[in-house]
Amino acid sequence: MKKTFLSILIFALFSLFFATSAQAQLPTDSIETLILDLWPDYDEPSVLVLLTGTLAPDTPLPATISIPLHAEADVNAVARITAENQMIDDIQYTIENDTLTMTTPDLRFRVEYYAPYQRIGNKHAFTFDWLADISVASILAAVQQPLGATNMNVTPTTATVVADTSDGFTYYTFPPEAIPAGEQYNIAFDYDMVTQQLSIENLPSNPSAAVNAANEPGVSTSASSASPSLSLDNINLAYVVGLIGIVLVAVVVTWQVATRKTQPTTRKNRKTQPKRTAAAAKPTGKVQFCHQCGNKLTGNDKFCRECGTAVKGSNRSS
Repeated sequence: MKKTFLSILIFALFSLFFATSAQAQLPTDSIETLILDLWPDYDEPSVLVLLTGTLAPDTPLPATISIPLHAEADVNAVARITAENQMIDDIQYTIENDTLTMTTPDLRFRVEYYAPYQRIGNKHAFTFDWLADISVASILAAVQQPLGATNMNVTPTTATVVADTSDGFTYYTFPPEAIPAGEQYNIAFDYDMVTQQLSIENLPSNPSAAVNAANEPGVSTSASSASPSLSLDNINLAYVVGLIGIVLVAVVVTWQVATRKTQPTTRKNRKTQPKRTAAAAKPTGKVQFCHQCGNKLTGNDKFCRECGTAVKGSNRSS
């Protein structure tokens, strides 16, 4: 009965484990909103790519997401964004075949990476490519013109130029667009820069204002500046697995203890050995054996040391 109960409990726990694993490993197939920011020559002589994604409200969490990366991407940060607009870079991710895969316990996430541009003389050029198995219901893209750049050209030409913003930058913003899974999305731009310089070196007196207007309000620009914090959102598959392991160990130990208490011992109980008196008889020099168990006796034994039976023929009183 106890073995049957233990088997049922273990089966139930492992079923829970595999169900949780399957849910966590099932990749999310769509992104509701994706905000794309391209900042060339901002704080590095390359293009800073910022991707801020929002999943549909009914997306099961934690959600596994795979997004494409530039072939020479240098990942700066991968983070989740909480309901309180806190950006926390504590989630795990892997990169394989120019694809970043991450699992997030929140509906919003941020990925930042640097990608090299082509430079010939004063001309700088870059093309952003997106081709993924995940669909995007609406992408909102914007290109930030470097503060030291001139002759900026952007493709597609549907971009709207937003100049003289509060942060001192000029932006090229694109209308919302859907990207079905398996279809390509591209943005290309080029500009001239006679003297190589970074925008961060020429920011206005309020550098914190240098946030693209396309970004969601209340979310910090760089995930790398956010310190990880502990919250209920951190409960993920690792904790579930650990909890299942603890429960399994406790069940097995309890079952073993209960089984030992109910099972009879296989060894025969011995009689208590009587204490020998101080006045022991002298050995007779004759080897004797216990008539009960056959154990070897010495001349001064009144009881068998193995089974406790009185020595046959002994005239000593116990």
